[in-house]
Amino acid sequence: MKAHIYIITIIAFLLVPTTLKAQGHPPPLGKPSKERMEKIKALKVQYITDILDLSVKEAQQFWPLYNEYEDKLNDYRKKEHDFFQKIKEIDNLNEQEAKQLLINIEKLEKENYENRKEYYEALQKILPAKKVVLLKKAEIDFNRKLLKQFKKRHKEKMKNRARNERVRN
Repeated sequence: MKAHIYIITIIAFLLVPTTLKAQGHPPPLGKPSKERMEKIKALKVQYITDILDLSVKEAQQFWPLYNEYEDKLNDYRKKEHDFFQKIKEIDNLNEQEAKQLLINIEKLEKENYENRKEYYEALQKILPAKKVVLLKKAEIDFNRKLLKQFKKRHKEKMKNRARNERVRN
C-alpha cells in the first residue's frame, strides 16, 4: 500500500508543470533543473525509507553511507560521460591516445567496482542482508516508475506539440 502512495506522489510531482523561464520556454528536454533533481531525490529518499522501514539507529548509519556512495556514483557517471565524449571523437585519436583512453576506462571501471564492493560490505554491517537486497529492489523500482512517468510526459508533450503545429497550419 505504501508503494502505491509513493507512485501517486511521483505521478503528481511529475505532472506539475515546471517553472518557466522569463521567455516562456521550459528547461531543455533531457536535462532536469536543479530544483527538479532535488525534488526527485527527496521522493527517492522518502520511498527508500518507507520500503526499508529503517529504525532510527539504522537510518542514522545508513543515510550518510548511502549519500557518500551516491556522490561517488555521480562522480563515476560524470567521468564515464567524459570518456564517451572522447570515444565519439575516435577519428581524432592516434593509437597512443586510444591506448591511454582504454587504460583510463579500465581504471575508472575498477574504481567503481571497488567502491560498490566497499559500499555493500559497509551496508551489511548496519543492515540485515535482506534489507540490502530490498534496497537494491527499491532503487530499481523507483527508477522504473520515474522513467515510465518521464516517457509518459514526453509522449504527451510531443502530442501537444504536434497538435499545436496542426492548429498553426
